[in-house]
Amino acid sequence: MAKLPEIINNTLIKSGLNSWNNIDAIAVTTGPGLVGGLITGIMVAKGIASGLSIPCIPVNHLVGHALTPRLIKNISFPYLLLLVSGGHCIIAVVYSALKYHILGQTLDDAAGEAFDKVAKMLGLNYPGGPSVEKAALTGDTKSYNLPEPFANTDHCNFSFSGLKTAVNRIIIKNTNNINKKFISDICASFQSTVAKIIVGRLKNAIFLTKKIPIQSLVVSGGVAANKYIRDEIQNLAYKYNLELHIPPLSLCTDNGAMIAWAGIEMIYSDINYHEKNINNIIELYKNYDFAPRSRWPLDLIF
Repeated sequence: MAKLPEIINNTLIKSGLNSWNNIDAIAVTTGPGLVGGLITGIMVAKGIASGLSIPCIPVNHLVGHALTPRLIKNISFPYLLLLVSGGHCIIAVVYSALKYHILGQTLDDAAGEAFDKVAKMLGLNYPGGPSVEKAALTGDTKSYNLPEPFANTDHCNFSFSGLKTAVNRIIIKNTNNINKKFISDICASFQSTVAKIIVGRLKNAIFLTKKIPIQSLVVSGGVAANKYIRDEIQNLAYKYNLELHIPPLSLCTDNGAMIAWAGIEMIYSDINYHEKNINNIIELYKNYDFAPRSRWPLDLIF
């Protein structure tokens, strides 16, 4: 809380807005996540909005990731979304800023969480994603035959707990032989398997949505920063004639810009999709009557 005023003022200056009077609305992350962290940001956001007599819009963190690529390029709806991060792994159709249809999600660990846990098993630095990716650069992807959960199914759900357990067993079995080559090889095999799992689920999603006029595949979230996985998804997109959109690395991980953009999208989407009540979003939260949510599914907007 003590750091927020300085951070906000610096951001205001860097943005070129310079004055609070140039702000029309506040968007704030309201979930999903730890309530203790969320409530701090919400209290500050509501305070600023109240002081300026402007709207304060609660934003789902997942929606922020889902819409981030549209901050860079005007991608047409609907599009296929892969949101893959430390806490989430979701495939969905994005029809608008206010409408999502989830095709599949993780049933246990998220991909990013699996990267973190494997890195910890090997004594690599946190966060695990960059550490595993770096170690994998000199490794052999075929060194270890790791399981691919749901490999022969036609749904879009994920599971990474079995893969994580398999890696752990190999590490325990090779306790006396853990050297740089072993770490590189197991990381390369693990990373390759994660990519195969993701590509497999995306193939199913493409098949399930073939009657929907989808032209773009959007990948967002921290794991989207992994070059190996990005390249494998790019090959898939090319094969199925989909335009692939991945945010710059600075916007793949959690950031404030995506929340602000989601707020803008929600306001304008309201105008575009609910013309009879163009102020619905603003009117809905005009009294700042919302609270942090520890759980908040992507397809539940309000």
